[in-house]
Amino acid sequence: MHPARRRLISRRDFLRGAGGTALALPSLGALLEACAKPGSQQPVASGTSIENLLAHPARRDNPVTLPLFEQPIAPDTPIERDATLKIYNWDYYIWPKLARDAFEKKFADYNVKVEITWFYDINPAIAKLQSGQVQADVFFPDPSELTRLVIAKQLRPLQQELIPNLAANYWPEFQNPFYDQKWRYSVPYAIYTTGIAYRRDHLNDDEVGGRDNPYEVLWDPTWKGRVSIYDDYRETIGMALLKNGITDVNTGNPDAINTAKEDLLGMIDATDPYKKINGIYVRMAHDDMWVGQSWSGDIVNAYVYNAPPGTPNDVWGYWYPQNGGMIGNDLMVIPKGGQNPRLAHEFLNFMLDQKNSYLNFADYNGYQSPMTSINPDALVPAKLPTKIDVAYDAAGNLLYPTGLSQAVVVPEQFDKGYTLLEMTPAANQLWTDAWDEISAGA
Repeated sequence: MHPARRRLISRRDFLRGAGGTALALPSLGALLEACAKPGSQQPVASGTSIENLLAHPARRDNPVTLPLFEQPIAPDTPIERDATLKIYNWDYYIWPKLARDAFEKKFADYNVKVEITWFYDINPAIAKLQSGQVQADVFFPDPSELTRLVIAKQLRPLQQELIPNLAANYWPEFQNPFYDQKWRYSVPYAIYTTGIAYRRDHLNDDEVGGRDNPYEVLWDPTWKGRVSIYDDYRETIGMALLKNGITDVNTGNPDAINTAKEDLLGMIDATDPYKKINGIYVRMAHDDMWVGQSWSGDIVNAYVYNAPPGTPNDVWGYWYPQNGGMIGNDLMVIPKGGQNPRLAHEFLNFMLDQKNSYLNFADYNGYQSPMTSINPDALVPAKLPTKIDVAYDAAGNLLYPTGLSQAVVVPEQFDKGYTLLEMTPAANQLWTDAWDEISAGA
């Protein structure tokens, strides 16, 4: 039996804040200045220098090893008793029944409690961690924030002996990721692509994927008033860059950013897009929007959780460029301010368990995890009955309708895809200035 439908607020509400919002962590310039001061603390273990990390942030062709300012906890550190494990995560991005109830049951002999606090915007969340306003044992950033969190000494290094489920259950790509070589500070949480979602009861597959440039469907006046884009300057400008053949989605090139800006202003005139975070998982689920920019997890949310009962499951469509589009992942880390470091390691390992990770994805948030046990071919059978809400196989595994086959994320897509990563302040200012103009015209 599928889980009860509920209104989910996307875990990316107000992602990265409004255009022009200052980063909560020290700026690139401030960190470089601090590194240059005599007597400034240096890493206690070998690794890329702080100055080089900031001047040359992590990229797939520039993998980085983050510095250690302290050693990980010892493997024999006792599990804390009578403790409250504090989880700080995006709104409705982790299943309380699993993360709280099941974890508390597992560690009942230690009288452990779990407290989950939600946030809607990563920048204020980081600021609260840094100021001590929030003390968290486990936190959920993405790779674009990881380096600065480490350099600001906000994270504990991981004791890998306490997290065996990563090596046992997850793709090799996440055993030694380019943004955190040797996975010193982070483990994977969820993966996703950014493509185009559409209602197949209004647009057929050829009207999206059959175009020479499928992104152009969002500029097609035929669908004026039915187009959705994200209110997110990185994702939306990044999409416009890809539409124009510019694959550096972290560019600081003013000409490239201006090209994307002008194209998005043209979209506003052509289709008057709905510029909100909930355009797919709520508005498309209820047939208000027919085509839109979408994270793969959001269109799965629409299918599994938010569509009205009785919606045929063959109405959902998702296109992702097979030659490479935007792709990303979220992380689990252990903040320095948390009071329960051993229990935090146990929680990371718990969430990396095959069964637990799958339940969190298939029975709750719709965002796939990079587990070797998930067979992409098994997620999408040749055909499903159409007059049902959500389909599961005999073993209780979630099944995708064929229209969502491209919403399944596979390892090879990370080799060809483009990930939003940290930018220099100068580049970020160009992006936010462009976004201010776009938002003023929307």
